Formats: sequence, structure tokens, C-alpha cells
Amino acid sequence: TKGTLRGYYPYSESISDLTAIPVEATSDVQTDWMYATPVDNLNNRNFTAMMTMNHALAGVRLSLVKGSYNGVGEITSVSLSSDGAATSAVLDATDGSLSSITGAGASYTSNETFSLATEKKSFDFITIPAGVEAPIALSVMMNGTQMVAEIAAVKLQSGKIYEYIVEVAADGLLLQGLNVIEWNRIDKGTLELQPDNGGSTEPVIEENRITARYLHANDYSEYLYYSGFSGRTQDKIGKTLAFFCVWVYDNNAILFLWR
Repeated sequence: TKGTLRGYYPYSESISDLTAIPVEATSDVQTDWMYATPVDNLNNRNFTAMMTMNHALAGVRLSLVKGSYNGVGEITSVSLSSDGAATSAVLDATDGSLSSITGAGASYTSNETFSLATEKKSFDFITIPAGVEAPIALSVMMNGTQMVAEIAAVKLQSGKIYEYIVEVAADGLLLQGLNVIEWNRIDKGTLELQPDNGGSTEPVIEENRITARYLHANDYSEYLYYSGFSGRTQDKIGKTLAFFCVWVYDNNAILFLWR
């Protein structure tokens, strides 16, 4: 039986349908939801899979630098809002599409206190693209005084970070530039599943390689047949990152991931 491996991150035991994952993005909830590019034609003979994880949402980065302002410049809050950003949606982790988008006009705030410097200070906000082009309203509270600016309209896209470099000048906020950055996809190597065909060998962990326990079951019914792998992943210093189980069933594969 050949299957297709699909996955998402972070794992939640409450999610039972990969095509309908509820996602949220607010000032208090900043979860980097990810989905895997499907890997096809997996079975117990072809068990090497390289999973590419893609960022499902968008990022807005506000980078503040000190300009002509000569004072101390104590910043106590930074916020942004836009009709192009939303607070909730439903993610289909099989293809990364977003639907049932609500909460357009979302606002995000950081209350970190710091003093302005010539080196830029950045704030990252994860948001849900609302699917419309809209300006971004920026607000900075400095020395107890609110400074505001409106940034030109942009249509936020999943998998991208929009970095706005803003100079705090004596007469207000000045936009220095916009960088649209691909949200990094880091190649961590090949995840290689080595079946032991008996289920008795404990997984052996090496860098970029997993020798995993092979699981197989058959209830001898006409249609039910499933097999899979279980194991764990770890980083270069030996810290366990996650445990996983892959079940191949009815020409599909389901990835269970938990930390």
C-alpha cells in the first residue's frame, strides 16, 4: 500500500481533521502554524521522506531606529492594525489554504519598554492574511506621547514577512523602507525511517536520521490494512524535539506528532 505523508505543526490532540484546523492570531496568541508539502509514494519499502514545512500565516516586523530625535526616547508600546490582517481562520494543512477568515481589522500590540538607539529594535507579529489590500496603521507610545503613521496599502501573503523600517524623528515617524522576506525554510536533512519488521528494536537516533520502529497490523478483513512507523527526533546536542507516529492506511498516510 502506497500513501501520502502530510503533516502540520504544532500538534494538538484536539485536531482530528487536517483539512479544518482552527487558527488564531492575536496579540496574546502568536502561534506559527505550519503545514508540510505532501510526500507521495511511501510504503514499507520506500520509507525515506524529506518533509518541507511551510508557514501558513504572515509576519509583520516593525523595526524602529532613532533618527533626528535628540531625547532619551523611552518606548512603552508599539502597535499596528490593518484591514488586511485577521484574527481567525480555518487552515487546510493538505495544501496550506485558509478559509472562513474572520476578525479583519486586527490590531497587535507589544508593551515592551526600551530606549531608542541607532541600532534597529524589531517587533514581530504573526497575523492571518485577510485577502485584501489595505494600509497598516502604526502607533508608538514614546515618553508618554502617542506617535502615529499610516503605511501604504499592501496585500499580506502567507509565508512572507513584511519588515517595515521606521525612523523615529523629531517631527514624527518616517518610513525608511519595506523588505518583503520569504519566511525561512531550513533544510534539516533527510528523515530516514528504518523498519525492523518486528517491532522489537528501539529507535536509534543519529543526526538527521531516525532508525524507527516499524509497526504493522492486519485484522484480515477485506479492506482494513495499515502499517506505520514510530520514533522521535532530536537536535544536534541530543535534546528530544518531538515524538512521532506515521500510519499508512487506505492509500493515505497520517502523521501524529507530539512533544
